[in-house]
Amino acid sequence: MPVSSPIRRRKGCIFLSIPFLQNGIVRARSGGEADLPAFCYSLKFAPFLEIVVKLRTALPALFATLALCGCLGNTGSPQSPPTSVRAYGGDAMISVTWSGSAATSYWMFYAQDPTLSTNNWVNGLLNAGIALNPSSPWLLCNQVNNPNPTTQFPAMYFTIDGRTGTAPGGTGSPLVSAVARPAGGPYPGSGAPWTPNGGIGVTGGSLYGLGYVPVTTCGSTGAGGFPPAGLFVAVGSGGMIYTALLQPDVAGPLTADQGNMPLSWAPANVPPGFQSDLYAAGGNASGANTAAPGYSVVAVGAGGAILQSSDGINWTAVRSGVTANLRGVSVYDVDTATPVFVVVGDGGTILTSTDGINWQNWSISGITSNLRAVHCDTPSNTCVAVGDGGVILMSTASPFTQWGRVPETTSKTNNWIAVAYGNDDANSDAITLQLGAGTPTNAAALSSFYGGFSPLGYTYSSNPTQVGINTTNETIQTWVVVDAQGNTAYLSNAGSNQSWAFGSIPLTGGASIVGIGYTTRFLALDSTGIAYANETGVGTSWTSTGYAGIANPVALKSSGDGFVALNGNGSNVASY
Repeated sequence: MPVSSPIRRRKGCIFLSIPFLQNGIVRARSGGEADLPAFCYSLKFAPFLEIVVKLRTALPALFATLALCGCLGNTGSPQSPPTSVRAYGGDAMISVTWSGSAATSYWMFYAQDPTLSTNNWVNGLLNAGIALNPSSPWLLCNQVNNPNPTTQFPAMYFTIDGRTGTAPGGTGSPLVSAVARPAGGPYPGSGAPWTPNGGIGVTGGSLYGLGYVPVTTCGSTGAGGFPPAGLFVAVGSGGMIYTALLQPDVAGPLTADQGNMPLSWAPANVPPGFQSDLYAAGGNASGANTAAPGYSVVAVGAGGAILQSSDGINWTAVRSGVTANLRGVSVYDVDTATPVFVVVGDGGTILTSTDGINWQNWSISGITSNLRAVHCDTPSNTCVAVGDGGVILMSTASPFTQWGRVPETTSKTNNWIAVAYGNDDANSDAITLQLGAGTPTNAAALSSFYGGFSPLGYTYSSNPTQVGINTTNETIQTWVVVDAQGNTAYLSNAGSNQSWAFGSIPLTGGASIVGIGYTTRFLALDSTGIAYANETGVGTSWTSTGYAGIANPVALKSSGDGFVALNGNGSNVASY
């Protein structure tokens, strides 16, 4: 018997519209709801085998529905909703924050529908779901970014109710909404703003490089999880090291209107008398525990200098076995307990280590150019190193002892300075809305219903058995390298034996590129503080996203969920 609401009573029975569990949270079933007789009155009327089969597949989500209908009994009472509920859009994620009571159990309901309530979330609403007992701030991960600054993607709406014990929830909080958008600008527009961080306050010398050590990412603690956490490491002349924690209770992204809270930087303790210039930093964490992340971090620099730290604050000098200037570092950590550190430097130097302390030097036949940067991608089991004279080296198997030059670049003379890898393109180019029964199907009515969403360029159907948003998110598997003049080399669909091709970034006014990174699209930053974005990294499809709010930057670093840019004086900005 089809139903249009979560609960229907008939002849002493309760029929439930059963949602399903996905990525650790309960979501409404796409394609209609299945009827299941509930425990309360009707178990004895259903064939035993049918009940067993249905409960086996629906039991994880059944708890939420039974609690909503009161079938679990009332051992507590409905409570007031939390206060100050806010929603913030991030890069492929939305954060919700609130203030509440520790004694109250809160449930969050969400859907891409402005008619959302705590009672109708399973009634065919777009991408509806429920999070049981979330903590603030709470993130909804794997979202689709607003595809175009001139159009408006349907917003995700949220409401939260409260209860004690197994009682039904009280009144839901007023609806709040947000739309995911790519980090790095433009602003104002669909992209995230750049927010000034706490200044480092360099009084002598200059900062040269910036590294990031990830601990958690959006969704690493479940589909609804804590904001990304990790450690930024800034390095510079005379052995300068400053670190800043990115974590929910200190500087987690998406907990303020401007997109993220400022970072707070602290000077590190380097060995007495250590004065070598440092150019790059990187590392890994052995687990996702932000209280005890198990850091292993290295900073590399002039004359073969390497410092190692287990906490980001206290550093020890270790022997590299070389005297060449070391300019780039990356970590391959498919198994966080046994990472592979890869360091590159002048004269074709490549060093590897499994602990950041003991290093092995690899001689690459015929390669004597200075290597400037390296990036390792865990899923593809590949590292790419770049440097002067058009050199692009690839190694495709851990522990990365065998390297080969990209043949398409043997005639190139570019002095490559940076490299990035991108795969998870969450910036949809086309959207198909699959609408539930009763939703308007003409453009004007649809736009009004969704609070101003413009359906121009999109297609949609009114099939009531299909509820959701189909997107054209791409698995792009693309490497991009860049030189200071904005010339690029890129390898698309890297897993399918494609050849490297060449493009460019349209720099103006004599600016030079200082860095490149990737979250859900590639972003490059030039020496005047102008950022350029390219969704897939291909060709010349780079567009300016505007001024990042920082003069004379020297480094750009992606945390995987956002970007931080740094200049030599210690000014730094972030976009999430």
